[in-house]
Amino acid sequence: MPHVKGNKFKPKLPEPSPTESQPEPATAAQPGEQPAGGKKKKNKNKFKQQQDGPAGASDVAVEPAVPAAAAAPADGTAAAAAAAAGAAAEDGGQWLSKKQRKQQRQQQQQQVLPAVPTVVVAAPKPGAAPSAAAAAATSNWAALKAAMDAAKQQQQAARPHWHKKRKAEASAGDVQPAVPVNRPTSTGSDTGPTKVLAIDCEMVGVGPNGDRSVLARVCIVNSAGNVLLDRYVRPKEKVTDFRTRVSGIRPSNLRDAAPFDEVQRQVADLLKGRIVVGHAIVNDLEALLLSHKRKDVRDTARYPPLMKEQARTGRLKPRALRHLAAEQLGLTIQEGEHSPVDDARAALLLYMRHRKEWERWVAAGGRQDQHPAVKGKKAVMSLEELAQHGAHLADL
Repeated sequence: MPHVKGNKFKPKLPEPSPTESQPEPATAAQPGEQPAGGKKKKNKNKFKQQQDGPAGASDVAVEPAVPAAAAAPADGTAAAAAAAAGAAAEDGGQWLSKKQRKQQRQQQQQQVLPAVPTVVVAAPKPGAAPSAAAAAATSNWAALKAAMDAAKQQQQAARPHWHKKRKAEASAGDVQPAVPVNRPTSTGSDTGPTKVLAIDCEMVGVGPNGDRSVLARVCIVNSAGNVLLDRYVRPKEKVTDFRTRVSGIRPSNLRDAAPFDEVQRQVADLLKGRIVVGHAIVNDLEALLLSHKRKDVRDTARYPPLMKEQARTGRLKPRALRHLAAEQLGLTIQEGEHSPVDDARAALLLYMRHRKEWERWVAAGGRQDQHPAVKGKKAVMSLEELAQHGAHLADL
């Protein structure tokens, strides 16, 4: 169909084969000269040709013949054809036409990159030396970890001082207090119930303000200081004050604790018919809702030689167990949270220290005013009182 202006169906001329003979290129016109036709031809690719071609080249380029050495290989791939065309253009020093350059760009765009093969590294056998790839991966991970640690340290250093202080206080609250070196220990290998037992209990607070005390832990040791019973007790009422700073009791200790009735029955069976030692043992028996014969109770808070005399009235006042343990036994207890095991052992050792004199005093009736130490102090006090009264009468 003849070409008509405005017709989009243009005839496509057949492309010459690379092997066919090409006509000799026309002599390039010098710059500024007109072609043989007498009419100057407008070169639309002048700028492109000036960039790609050498200086002084002709504005009109004729497609040269492709040498046999630069011909496309037998497989006919697009990449090989493009490479051959480029090589031919460079060797011949000629330029490609606009149509050839367009075909070359299309071939380069359609060129498919070769697929990268996937390398699967087999797992090393036990005892085998690590491969180079594994060693490189390990070193890369170590470098990455070191960089992450450095960044974390910088972030922590940039935090405000109050954040560091709160974190330090929180970590310090989780640390349990150090255990004293000179704490009470067992003195024998007997692990069964003996004639003399020592008991100590820890309480928690119940009620609106936690003022009322209920049993939360009970401990019983034999005469050798070995533990026979050490159990947490679940109170029947809601705990409003755990008193952890003194009792050492925490909510987790009472979550799976034994019922009160079970522990009460077990303690009553152990104490029946035996001598019971303790400090302020009346409070322990009251918390257990138990009673014991008076002649079988040895209370270190009520024994006269272990009590303190009041300056004004001259009456005897109970002393703290930790003071008695430090003065008479050289032991350290109740530093921070109390341990019922240590307290029971300390009371037992105090009883053993005064056992002979204590038992004679109990056999005589066990009255505080009848103890030899109290009688001597009373006599001295009466003489002092008489001297004071005499001086007062003389002043009158």
